[in-house]
Amino acid sequence: MPELTGLDLILELARAFLDVKVIAMSGISADETPQGLAHGARHTFQKPLDLPALLHAVQDELQH
Repeated sequence: MPELTGLDLILELARAFLDVKVIAMSGISADETPQGLAHGARHTFQKPLDLPALLHAVQDELQH
């Protein structure tokens, strides 16, 4: 994303769409993940992705 960071995108989506559902994924380790990454995202994942956990997160978001 040349114009926004992932965190900036999450913040912009949350401002523009109050009920937006965000699941965030990062390529950096949990120890290096910025504190603000979860702002606006109820679920966050690091790569490589755990598909069953992602499916659970999607189902959880659809229920709320």
